Amino acid sequence: MDHTNETWAIVREMKDPAGITTQVRITDQNRFFNLNNLTASPPKDARPILDIVMDLFTLCGDLTPAERLDALVDWMDPNDEGPAESRLYKKDRKLDYGPANRSLYSWGEWLHIAGFDREYFRRHERHSLVEVFSADFVDTFTIIPGRLNAAETVNVNTADLTVLTGILGLEYDEIAATVVSIRNRRPIRSLEELAGIAPPELALRVRNYLDTKSRVFTVEAWAYAEGRTERLHALVERDGSGDVSVIHWVM
Repeated sequence: MDHTNETWAIVREMKDPAGITTQVRITDQNRFFNLNNLTASPPKDARPILDIVMDLFTLCGDLTPAERLDALVDWMDPNDEGPAESRLYKKDRKLDYGPANRSLYSWGEWLHIAGFDREYFRRHERHSLVEVFSADFVDTFTIIPGRLNAAETVNVNTADLTVLTGILGLEYDEIAATVVSIRNRRPIRSLEELAGIAPPELALRVRNYLDTKSRVFTVEAWAYAEGRTERLHALVERDGSGDVSVIHWVM
């Protein structure tokens, strides 16, 4: 079980006798929805991943996401069949590349897909405390490299309301809010605790996308002294025994 009140979730800063200050920040990537879940094959009784991603796009303010989602799927799927395959990039967009036919490696690669640019991912300006369809993509999605057999799960103890609503479905926003209210009071130690909150058929459809623990984290570390700063950024995974390994380094 992982929760935001644990020690790892706190930014730590230390200064050693030599005058070097270090700061470490760990971010749970399982609080976000992994976009590469689009390459996974969930059970037939599970909610379709494309429906989840469409709802998350809507919550982020994209009310007409269909063409962009087609482009995402065509970028990741292994075939050349679809409306956003090589011909779109090389003819209509006059580019010298086409879809990668694999999962995404990074946010930067996402920018190469038809329908997306930097402006699309810009954070929304806030004008009130409560705003609908104004979540930010960078606070909703993550990109964990690798083609998946099963979807990367989201931790109900760390995910925000937007992510939980997207997984459950827009019509179940009140259930998502109840989950957040419970976990803000105490950690949810088992998904069985949600049995009395969500209808049984809904719990069955989304069980493959939720968990109470996290597997993937980003670790950011800074060291600075006398006007010089060094930075380290890594995407890491923790296995069931607690051992941590690096997925990749971010320079």
